[in-house]
Parts: sequence; structure tokens; C-alpha cells
Amino acid sequence: MQDYFRYLYESGQDTPIEKSVRLIGELASGRLDALSGCYIDVDADLDELIVRADAIQEEGKLKLRLAS
Repeated sequence: MQDYFRYLYESGQDTPIEKSVRLIGELASGRLDALSGCYIDVDADLDELIVRADAIQEEGKLKLRLAS
């Protein structure tokens, strides 16, 4: 795993810490509460997700599910 993560970093494919910090801040602020239980990627357009939050929840999108 260490080699894999080193490869991602060296090839510029890692996630910059600023993106993670931004998402954590948004989550902590409560701004994304309407998306509770949803998978949110650091590259997601958060404003767009908030606009669509009701539909996302209603349709069960962005939910992680176990397959049997």
C-alpha cells in the first residue's frame, strides 16, 4: 500500500489536503446536513448537491449499499 500511495503522490494523482479540509469544514458547518447519509467525494460540486439534496435523498442516490 505504501508503494501505491507513493506512486499516486509522485504522479500527481493524490488528493490535495486542501480539498479534504474544505469538505470537512462544510460537513462540520452543517451546510450539508440535507445530504446526511450520502457519499460525498472531495471533488463533488457541493453547491449543486445542496440544490439537488431533496431529489438525491428521495431517489436514494449517493448511498453506499452492501450487495449480498
